[in-house]
Amino acid sequence: MTDPVRSTRLGDFLRARREQVRPEDIGLASGPYRRRTPGLRREEVAVRAAITPDYYARLEQGRAHTPSAAVLRSLSAALLLTDEQSQHLHRLAARAHPRRAAERRLNPRTQAILDGIPQMPALVLDTMSNILACNHLADVLYGGLLALPARERNMLWQLFGRSCTRERFDRDDLTRLGRLLISNARADATGFEENPDWTDLVTTLRATSPLFDRIWHQHHIGSTQDGHLRLRHDTIGPVDLSYTMLPLPEPGQRLVLHVSEPGPGSRTALDLLAVIGHEQFAPSAKG
Repeated sequence: MTDPVRSTRLGDFLRARREQVRPEDIGLASGPYRRRTPGLRREEVAVRAAITPDYYARLEQGRAHTPSAAVLRSLSAALLLTDEQSQHLHRLAARAHPRRAAERRLNPRTQAILDGIPQMPALVLDTMSNILACNHLADVLYGGLLALPARERNMLWQLFGRSCTRERFDRDDLTRLGRLLISNARADATGFEENPDWTDLVTTLRATSPLFDRIWHQHHIGSTQDGHLRLRHDTIGPVDLSYTMLPLPEPGQRLVLHVSEPGPGSRTALDLLAVIGHEQFAPSAKG
């Protein structure tokens, strides 16, 4: 029996990817008339995938049964999917073995890593972007994460639901980070999507943040796990940093490291943050 929730997610992903493929990407002329919808038409995808337009429409609408592996391969080629996107498509269609459930507990070794890098802001996120732990400097950098109620210790909520954190970021940085976190969540595909906490978070952010809603509808998969950002701190002003996300042995967990950009400015800024944090917050930043 087809899972209606899984079918809807499959259809949403197919539609999002179809709208992001331009006719010229597959050698089609855009024509003299403006298209009513962005990207390819359903009929064009169906022809490229060698399936009927009606069957493809039912896939997008969540009314078709689980497609075969051959159909999924054809759709991947028709929509110009990357390997990661194709794997995600197969997972949505239940054509891949489910992964282990995401782990919410923090491994003591991971806590030791956080404690051992006091000069580098670091935190641990789970699949849903919950902040499982952070070291002292990350706590100070983001304005006292560990003093927040547990439900607000979530990076997506910080970026899109908490105005005092959101205003620290440039819009482009905010977009890239949000896309990365959502992409990682979808790529993990550990079955957490039915978790009511995740559903409530996504529903709330889609209703209150147009930027989050736009990123959510893009169904982006395969974001690079590092980048640059500028944070504006209330006390010391802008801090330029690089960040990278590293997978941990625990399912769904990632270690997020912030590194100062080359040059004396950011290193001095992080040194100042360490001093400020020593004065304002408790010295232990364990979750």
